[in-house]
Amino acid sequence: MRVLLVMLLAGSWGCIVPGRSSGDDSGGWIFPGGTPEGKCRNDSACSDGEVCARSGACLPASQVHPVHVTWTLRGKPADRTTCDATLDLRISFAMDAGFDGLEYEPVPCIAGLFTVDKLPTFYIHTRLGRASSNPAWQSTTIDGVTGDAMLDLPF
Repeated sequence: MRVLLVMLLAGSWGCIVPGRSSGDDSGGWIFPGGTPEGKCRNDSACSDGEVCARSGACLPASQVHPVHVTWTLRGKPADRTTCDATLDLRISFAMDAGFDGLEYEPVPCIAGLFTVDKLPTFYIHTRLGRASSNPAWQSTTIDGVTGDAMLDLPF
């Protein structure tokens, strides 16, 4: 029962993991060049039925979707043992493999799952690595239909 509860709690983190404070209310999201003025922070800031995507842009609901990134470590599920050397991760989402996109940290390694509720559909790549100066990035493409992405980390 305890293991099931831990798995349920870990799986619920995703976007609601509190981020490191950077002096604004970005909640852990890292925008290239800092958080630009005029970015939305919630749906009420948008008009004409648009929603506030996690990128900070107001977009039609048809142009955002939930994304679920899951990971293993050397083929094994993320848990206290496999994540022992890597407590926090950093995740990135990009429009192309160049990865000048949206990032989030810290992502708890033991969660094994990161969910974004409203990611713009034009973000088609994701990468995951350590939240350190040597991230050892692993990258993959996000499934455009399911919004799922799976990574196997080498550490």
